Amino acid sequence: MPRSYNDEFKEYISKLVVDEGKKASEISREMDVPYKTMAKWVSKYRKKQRLKAEKLDYITPSEHKKREKIQVPDPHHENKC
Repeated sequence: MPRSYNDEFKEYISKLVVDEGKKASEISREMDVPYKTMAKWVSKYRKKQRLKAEKLDYITPSEHKKREKIQVPDPHHENKC
């Protein structure tokens, strides 16, 4: 029977990987969550973070660091070639 996880747990796991820089494979083993399942959560979390970052007009230095960590291009910085 498939296990179910609540949204808070999924977000917690995703934050460990994305925000804390933990290895997904280690978290998967430690938390006894299938790697592919966890990878879906992390992907969804990253997408949510990107969308959230794109909506910001003014950003704080800490938000800027978060953007760099998830590799979202700064919409206020144009790439001039």
